[in-house]
Amino acid sequence: MKIALIGAGKIGKRHLKIWTEMTDVEIVGVVVRQEEKAQKIEQTYQVKTYRTIAELLQTEEIDAVDICTPPYTHLEIVQEVAKAKKHIMISKPLAVTQKEAEEIIQICKQYEVQLLVGHTLRFFPEYENAKAKIENEAIGRPGVVRMSRGVPYPSRDHEWYTDKRLSGGLFVDLGVHEFEWITATFGQAERVMARHIKRVDQAKNPIEYGLVMIRLVDGTVVHVELSWAETKYRASFELTGNKGMISYDHDEANPVALDLHHGEEEVDLPKSMLRDDPYVRQLTHFVDCLNGKTSSIISPYHAVAAIQIAEAACKSAEEGRPILIQKEEA
Repeated sequence: MKIALIGAGKIGKRHLKIWTEMTDVEIVGVVVRQEEKAQKIEQTYQVKTYRTIAELLQTEEIDAVDICTPPYTHLEIVQEVAKAKKHIMISKPLAVTQKEAEEIIQICKQYEVQLLVGHTLRFFPEYENAKAKIENEAIGRPGVVRMSRGVPYPSRDHEWYTDKRLSGGLFVDLGVHEFEWITATFGQAERVMARHIKRVDQAKNPIEYGLVMIRLVDGTVVHVELSWAETKYRASFELTGNKGMISYDHDEANPVALDLHHGEEEVDLPKSMLRDDPYVRQLTHFVDCLNGKTSSIISPYHAVAAIQIAEAACKSAEEGRPILIQKEEA
């Protein structure tokens, strides 16, 4: 499998390291704009670099392109790559807006190329395991879902994260992790209400916090807490149904537990389940999809639905009212 990479930021470098360690993959080129960064990548990974996408596509024989650039660049890059008939892997979020995300899907359909969206959360074993348990009705009928995700405020060399025009802001950039998983696991959202706080802390550092309340079509109520105000990564969830609850906390020794009603024994899932690198699992899955061995577990339409929820949250926070989600056509 001949893979080309576009982008050499934090995610791009992480992907590049994984690609170069996979025996059935050849990295044929990496698009890097900056000369100094390109030289370092060539020396570290022994790969060829290009300054433009056009030069890469004209020079190399490529099966698929891995797009690891900021979301505001995605539509333009997809147009160029899909037109060249190359399959596409792309980092989340699919785009900054629902409109652009839907356009990306249509472009890939037009040129008959696969579109594989990198919602890496789906490959974290604790989330994958919880989704499987819910689908197997381990907690019965879902009722209330609480999810939380927090990271430090983006550093100065990643200031585009905090520019809503470029990243979509807190609700899009951070929130789509949970929103896509919720949509894929529980179904479509019906109504969204949100609050958004931006301020500086006592040390004059900027912080952001968001709370999103979602009512799903099936009546399940979801609370999602999002934060750019942490000193380290944190994530947790409580998934409650009429038969029990699945809980997870990243900081716990045994982070995932299934508690059942009627005196049934609590089941802890071992810490060892978290040792597999989700990024390795994701890229391995994508190669299998490209080779025709399986279909992607991530639907581009769920990626669009996640952005739709994020945009509704932004609008709700700005206008101070609930936002109804337009239902998909049957």
